[in-house]
Amino acid sequence: MPRPKGMKDGETKNKILAYVHENPGCIIKDLATHTQRTDVNTMAVVQQLELTDKLKVVLGPYGKKYLFDKDYEGEMLDKVPAKSKKNRAIRILEIIEEHPGLTQEEISLKFSTKQCCQYLHYVLKTLEELNYIDVRHEANNNKKHTYYIMDKEE
Repeated sequence: MPRPKGMKDGETKNKILAYVHENPGCIIKDLATHTQRTDVNTMAVVQQLELTDKLKVVLGPYGKKYLFDKDYEGEMLDKVPAKSKKNRAIRILEIIEEHPGLTQEEISLKFSTKQCCQYLHYVLKTLEELNYIDVRHEANNNKKHTYYIMDKEE
């Protein structure tokens, strides 16, 4: 099984456990991106951790697996998919607040996990409809949009 140079199995396991502790309900793809391993290799390590009772794996809708600490106390299946989406939307808002005037492409480059453009477009459109962000069109290019946090007075 190939792994990144300098990364030992113990380091990978500790990195996975720390990430799952900080992000309950994360999925394999998020872990693979974080640890810079393939989905298959990450799944193998997760299965080892599950067998040794260090992680809980909950099967969600459409067979998606959500990962939790062994000591996680909250509602697992009911809340996590929504919480995960909510956390991503909050992260997008934080990026826009820190860097007003970014385009969708620039926001996706600053986003920590790889998100498809359609997903990011959907979240930005939803945030606009909820009046969290203001979308401005470039004067010279109507297809190029920049995003700003909506003023509370508006």
